[in-house]
Amino acid sequence: MRMSEHLNCCAEPALEVMKLLYAKSHDSEDVSRCTSCGARWFHRWHERMKSDGGADSMIDWYTRITDEECRILVSAKQRPDLSFLGLTKRAAICIDEDGAREVSGQPGYPWG
Repeated sequence: MRMSEHLNCCAEPALEVMKLLYAKSHDSEDVSRCTSCGARWFHRWHERMKSDGGADSMIDWYTRITDEECRILVSAKQRPDLSFLGLTKRAAICIDEDGAREVSGQPGYPWG
Protein backbone atom coordinates (compact mmCIF):
# COMPACT_ATOMS: atom_id res chain seq x y z
CA MET A 1 0.00 0.00 0.00
CA ARG A 2 1.20 3.50 -0.74
CA MET A 3 0.76 4.85 2.80
CA SER A 4 3.50 2.90 4.55
CA GLU A 5 6.17 5.58 4.40
CA HIS A 6 3.71 8.22 5.68
CA LEU A 7 2.30 6.58 8.80
CA ASN A 8 3.96 7.58 12.05
CA CYS A 9 3.30 4.64 14.37
CA CYS A 10 6.68 2.93 13.97
CA ALA A 11 9.77 2.63 11.77
CA GLU A 12 8.24 0.11 9.35
CA PRO A 13 4.45 0.49 9.28
CA ALA A 14 2.44 -2.08 7.35
CA LEU A 15 -1.33 -2.33 7.67
CA GLU A 16 -3.70 -5.27 7.54
CA VAL A 17 -7.46 -4.74 7.46
CA MET A 18 -9.22 -5.95 10.59
CA LYS A 19 -12.73 -5.01 9.45
CA LEU A 20 -14.16 -3.38 6.35
CA LEU A 21 -16.84 -0.96 7.59
CA TYR A 22 -18.05 0.45 4.28
CA ALA A 23 -17.23 -0.15 0.63
CA LYS A 24 -18.57 1.17 -2.65
CA SER A 25 -16.88 1.40 -6.02
CA HIS A 26 -15.31 4.82 -5.24
CA ASP A 27 -15.22 4.90 -1.42
CA SER A 28 -14.27 2.67 1.50
CA GLU A 29 -13.72 2.76 5.25
CA ASP A 30 -11.88 0.20 7.33
CA VAL A 31 -10.20 -0.49 10.64
CA SER A 32 -6.62 -1.64 10.21
CA ARG A 33 -3.76 -2.78 12.42
CA CYS A 34 -0.06 -2.22 11.90
CA THR A 35 1.57 -5.63 11.67
CA SER A 36 4.88 -4.16 12.88
CA CYS A 37 3.80 -2.40 16.10
CA GLY A 38 0.11 -3.20 16.64
CA ALA A 39 -1.15 0.39 16.29
CA ARG A 40 -4.78 0.66 15.21
CA TRP A 41 -5.86 2.96 12.38
CA PHE A 42 -9.14 4.10 10.88
CA HIS A 43 -8.64 4.37 7.11
CA ARG A 44 -10.92 6.13 4.63
CA TRP A 45 -10.37 6.08 0.86
CA HIS A 46 -12.14 8.07 -1.85
CA GLU A 47 -11.72 8.24 -5.60
CA ARG A 48 -12.55 11.62 -7.12
CA MET A 49 -14.00 11.11 -10.57
CA LYS A 50 -13.05 13.68 -13.22
CA SER A 51 -15.83 14.59 -15.63
CA ASP A 52 -13.45 16.30 -18.06
CA GLY A 53 -11.78 13.04 -19.13
CA GLY A 54 -8.69 13.67 -16.98
CA ALA A 55 -7.23 11.10 -14.65
CA ASP A 56 -9.26 10.37 -11.54
CA SER A 57 -7.59 11.18 -8.24
CA MET A 58 -7.40 9.14 -5.05
CA ILE A 59 -7.41 10.41 -1.50
CA ASP A 60 -6.69 8.46 1.68
CA TRP A 61 -7.12 9.53 5.29
CA TYR A 62 -5.56 7.67 8.22
CA THR A 63 -6.37 8.39 11.85
CA ARG A 64 -4.77 6.55 14.74
CA ILE A 65 -7.42 5.10 17.07
CA THR A 66 -7.27 3.69 20.58
CA ASP A 67 -7.72 0.01 21.39
CA GLU A 68 -11.16 0.82 22.84
CA GLU A 69 -12.22 2.75 19.71
CA CYS A 70 -10.98 -0.17 17.63
CA ARG A 71 -13.02 -2.64 19.69
CA ILE A 72 -16.17 -0.53 19.27
CA LEU A 73 -15.68 -0.12 15.51
CA VAL A 74 -14.83 -3.78 14.89
CA SER A 75 -17.81 -5.02 16.90
CA ALA A 76 -20.33 -2.64 15.25
CA LYS A 77 -23.17 -4.38 13.42
CA GLN A 78 -23.75 -1.42 11.08
CA ARG A 79 -21.78 1.65 10.02
CA PRO A 80 -20.81 3.20 13.38
CA ASP A 81 -20.91 6.84 14.45
CA LEU A 82 -17.59 8.26 13.28
CA SER A 83 -18.09 11.83 14.50
CA PHE A 84 -15.08 11.47 16.82
CA LEU A 85 -12.92 11.66 13.66
CA GLY A 86 -14.38 15.07 12.74
CA LEU A 87 -12.59 17.78 10.85
CA THR A 88 -11.37 19.72 13.88
CA LYS A 89 -11.18 17.03 16.52
CA ARG A 90 -8.25 14.75 15.78
CA ALA A 91 -5.10 14.76 13.69
CA ALA A 92 -5.18 12.63 10.54
CA ILE A 93 -2.77 11.86 7.75
CA CYS A 94 -4.11 12.77 4.31
CA ILE A 95 -2.50 11.40 1.16
CA ASP A 96 -3.54 12.63 -2.28
CA GLU A 97 -2.01 13.91 -5.52
CA ASP A 98 -0.42 16.76 -3.53
CA GLY A 99 1.46 14.32 -1.30
CA ALA A 100 1.10 13.40 2.37
CA ARG A 101 0.35 15.85 5.15
CA GLU A 102 -1.12 16.01 8.62
CA VAL A 103 -4.60 17.54 8.67
CA SER A 104 -7.20 18.35 11.31
CA GLY A 105 -9.48 15.32 11.22
CA GLN A 106 -11.39 13.59 8.46
CA PRO A 107 -14.60 14.42 6.58
CA GLY A 108 -17.83 12.81 7.82
CA TYR A 109 -18.07 10.56 4.78
CA PRO A 110 -15.48 9.60 2.16
CA TRP A 111 -16.82 12.17 -0.24
CA GLY A 112 -17.05 14.93 2.40
